[in-house]
Amino acid sequence: MNKVEETIETFIDELNVHLTEIQTVHRENYVAEIKDHLYSYAKDLSSQGLSEKDIEHKIREEFVSMNELAEDFINSTPSPPANRFKNNSMMLPPLLVGALGIFIFPNHQELLVALMLFIYAYLVLIKKAIWGFAVVRKKPSGIKNREKVSQSGSVYLFVLGLLFLIGEFVSVPNKNIIFATFIALLSIGFFFYVQKKLVR
Repeated sequence: MNKVEETIETFIDELNVHLTEIQTVHRENYVAEIKDHLYSYAKDLSSQGLSEKDIEHKIREEFVSMNELAEDFINSTPSPPANRFKNNSMMLPPLLVGALGIFIFPNHQELLVALMLFIYAYLVLIKKAIWGFAVVRKKPSGIKNREKVSQSGSVYLFVLGLLFLIGEFVSVPNKNIIFATFIALLSIGFFFYVQKKLVR
């Protein structure tokens, strides 16, 4: 295997990794299409008399980053019902446990809400469960970078959790108004950040 083939195969391997959340059939078809395109492009460059090093450089130069390529495909591929159900069911247990906990321990509602938010922050960061954010539901096909959305969403939920955790142990005048203001500002800030920076 020459350098050009190694570059193409590395490119394809990386693409496969980025598309693990896509259904196998869709992923394989898309990857095969990109692979054929890459080899065809390399062949055209070779017929023009370019060296292997130049062809390798051209391939890296001409094609968008793997993350962008994967994001474009993910955003253009509708989520199958099974995946949507899986995402929904993944988020339900913490909600049900939290609701039950609030009912059983009404004096520790803020602590339980904080715990739920920490769990959701983890799911958003690790499982990329970003469907619950209004800004994502508003324009799901316009998300430019799911990774950054999940990272910023996780931070947002974690900070919200910290606010509720602090609220459990801190008592100040007009506490509810102060915390509601912080939460509103944080939520608005997150929405507009994603809307402006991470959505087309």
